[in-house]
Amino acid sequence: MKKIIFATKSWKSLQKDYISEDLHTMHLQKLHAYLQQDISNYSFEEMIIHYGFISYAATQTCIANYMQTGTVENAELYFYLAARAKAVSDNLWIANPHSQKLAQGQDIQLDCIMTAVLSKCTSAAIDMLEKTRKTFEREQQRPNRSRKDCQQDEKRKKRILLEIDFYENLLNGNDGQAYQLLSALDSFHYDTLVLQVMHTFFERDNERFGDALVQHLKEFRNTPYTGELDYFVIIMEALYQKRTNYNPLDFADAPALILKLPECESTQIEKNLGICCPSFDINELLKSIDKNKVGPKFMKY
Repeated sequence: MKKIIFATKSWKSLQKDYISEDLHTMHLQKLHAYLQQDISNYSFEEMIIHYGFISYAATQTCIANYMQTGTVENAELYFYLAARAKAVSDNLWIANPHSQKLAQGQDIQLDCIMTAVLSKCTSAAIDMLEKTRKTFEREQQRPNRSRKDCQQDEKRKKRILLEIDFYENLLNGNDGQAYQLLSALDSFHYDTLVLQVMHTFFERDNERFGDALVQHLKEFRNTPYTGELDYFVIIMEALYQKRTNYNPLDFADAPALILKLPECESTQIEKNLGICCPSFDINELLKSIDKNKVGPKFMKY
């Protein structure tokens, strides 16, 4: 396997920013504020945004803790909360009768797949993929688009829909069906390093798979304004680890300890984190929504 340093200067600089600004405390305070908000009589849009905020804040609280302390203490709890809240937001979006007017095809949110996979809440990732698929089904034709732009839009749509099917099959354990999608993905995907990881995933050759991941990490690090973690590498490692005996990579932006999180339940969140979980019951939330209200009412937290 080709050598790669543990952390780049840019990642260490990002870590210093987290520590100096104490972003962990900021995200944690926001999470608590969201959870204490009175959501009675919210509109569809307000409820969707609210649960999306909870999901994002929980994810960022966990990532900020890792960036500032180098540990993943309670990560499974924050990721579980993030995954369940995102599933609520996505399912409410699907149920929202007004979403057709606002739909625009979205990219797959890899951070949401990561939190769901690592917290053993696979169904939340599948819900997110289904919501992403429906953003294309409900997408309205944008005006004043050139023929070339329309062709690029269509190519992007086909690529993302193929990726949705690919991840969905992997998450459901349908490796044969996922593998059959690779030839089509080869035609539409722009990132050869992503495709290399996808192909080696099915070879069950740990060295070749690890080398493909390293190449993706190197490219990830060369991307301007790159983030804290390489979500794609972590997702593929987590899914690969379920299928074979594999020692994961251990780098700052793809730490091995994040792949060893225990399972958790919502009761543990309340006990260990000292917070009350929001309702994850879609049917109950649908009853509480004010169907006469349309549009978000942005709140200051």
